[in-house]
Amino acid sequence: MRPDDQRSDELLEECGRIAVRLGLAIGWTSGIRGAKAKAASDRGSGAWKRAAPLIDEEYAAGHFKVRCRTRNPIVTAMASNLILIEIDGDDTLADEYGLPETVSARSRRGLHRYYRPAEGCAPAKFQIDPDGVTHSTDGYLVLPPALHETGVVYEWVSNGSPAELPADVYTALRQKADETERRVEETLAEGAKIAEGQRDNFIFSRALDLAHNGMTAEEILPSMLELARSRCEPPLGEEHVRRQVQGAVKRARQKPSAGKKLALEAEAALAKLVESPPPTGIVSARKRRHLGFVGSETQLPEPLRFLIPGLVPLGVPTLLAGVGGLGKSSWACRLSATLSRGEHDIDGAVLYISFEDPARSVLRPRLEVAGADLARVYLLEEGSELPVLPNDLAEIRDFVTERAVRLLVIDPVSASLSLKLDAHRDQDVRVVLGQLAALARELELALILIGHLNKAPSRDAYIRISGSPAFYNAARSVITITLDPDDPDHRLVAQHKANLARLVPVQRHRIEGVTYEYGGQTISTSRMVFVEDADDVDPYAVLEQFASAAPTKRDDAGTLILAALCDGDWHELAVIEGLTTARGISRRTLYRAAETLGVESEMRGFPGKAWWRLPGAPTPGAHLDGTPGQPA
Repeated sequence: MRPDDQRSDELLEECGRIAVRLGLAIGWTSGIRGAKAKAASDRGSGAWKRAAPLIDEEYAAGHFKVRCRTRNPIVTAMASNLILIEIDGDDTLADEYGLPETVSARSRRGLHRYYRPAEGCAPAKFQIDPDGVTHSTDGYLVLPPALHETGVVYEWVSNGSPAELPADVYTALRQKADETERRVEETLAEGAKIAEGQRDNFIFSRALDLAHNGMTAEEILPSMLELARSRCEPPLGEEHVRRQVQGAVKRARQKPSAGKKLALEAEAALAKLVESPPPTGIVSARKRRHLGFVGSETQLPEPLRFLIPGLVPLGVPTLLAGVGGLGKSSWACRLSATLSRGEHDIDGAVLYISFEDPARSVLRPRLEVAGADLARVYLLEEGSELPVLPNDLAEIRDFVTERAVRLLVIDPVSASLSLKLDAHRDQDVRVVLGQLAALARELELALILIGHLNKAPSRDAYIRISGSPAFYNAARSVITITLDPDDPDHRLVAQHKANLARLVPVQRHRIEGVTYEYGGQTISTSRMVFVEDADDVDPYAVLEQFASAAPTKRDDAGTLILAALCDGDWHELAVIEGLTTARGISRRTLYRAAETLGVESEMRGFPGKAWWRLPGAPTPGAHLDGTPGQPA
């Protein structure tokens, strides 16, 4: 879950109730972010390994509110005396190993199941994937509801109590895990490099072996630093290796009774539940959705509707971007004025949410000289709190519904995001844009999201939009406002993306300075006036004037990434690294360019290999030299 979710308290309390019913020991993780997933606190992973079972329901809920407000709840295997089995891939892998049905949750990667161990079997975690089985005694499971970095929520898929894992199945899994470990060790013995996702385990496990033999951290560190330099790709830093060594030495010195004590406490919790059994089944914190699939013949066709034909559609987002100070808000004020006067096919009010321009000195004068019906255009009151998305979306929805708003402007959209979200991260941006799009669709709003242009050396708007590529991908219409190189008082309004209609020709507008008297004071402002359709202007050419004179290495890396991933499919990172290395681009530069573009990454196989893809393919036909393809 996200800490700024409107239902945060409700979900946390539900997690507490579920945990109490199962007698689970609870810990906290700050996020499900790859290698960082096991960090239960800023001080390291030890916090959740030492978590004790929570018995009292009120205490559990209160404990979550205080300690878990900004974190995801997790279940520890050892303290809860459970066997966790994580299935990465097709569900049929469970059948191959004869796994019985039990309490299960689903994430993006597959099923997470947990069982009570049979007599003689120890609590553990097994991970099953097409490459084999791995075994660990540090198992944990994210407790639904929790949000994966991809935006997919962990959800309960079966209810009840944990089933017992048969001893013969447990033994078969251990044997398979031993086989997999031997195969991996043989590969490592041949000198293979350790992939990024395996580096910590590689260093920690070898340091732990030396620590069990009585060596100190100072004695272990030099050999581990050499392994990190020679075997890890990319190499781990000295401070990172030092922490792994210190953690291994600390683990080796722990008293064996610590884990046993927690297991006994978990058993006591389960025994108490048997004496006073809770209501049957696990109550999901999310109601099961009903997916309505029907025959296409029942879906009666209806025409697309626009606020401005072809340019600003209803029910979907429109992105308006440009360099600061060139007229984005003036264009939005002009559109707000014409709608408020009833000059369009639809009738309604306007809600203009600006995070940059003050209402009294800027927006009100611009709307007034544009001829707006001021009673039908709503602005943020100066001095009031600024809205935060998605936290305040419910209040915005209520206001839009009550005032019959048909045009919603957010200027700029990046400023509206919660501080917990990153405007350059695709998953974070989509959390907000998805909810805004749903609002526009439900109320048939014209939704204009204002953004900015960067100075990348490209004529392609996909690359030129600042922030995450999700802004471009989520919009059904993308418009830019730029200077007219032939007249500094003119602006060119160009459409670069049109999913619902043909591209509209470039328009030429004029910025006019206006002064008027109000309350004995002279007000100076400006307005934008339509001049003509500029059929002679190439929509790609309008972006050239703001491009940097010479592309940087990161620009070059970004162009190569777009060319390699333009089909929208997954591609192995090693292939992309080969292309960039041939051009003298460092790995660090490649990763920075990928972060800017919002590239998605996942690990496949064992040992893991990284695969990349774009969150949405750019204009079809992009080339290595950066020349954009033709619009659809």
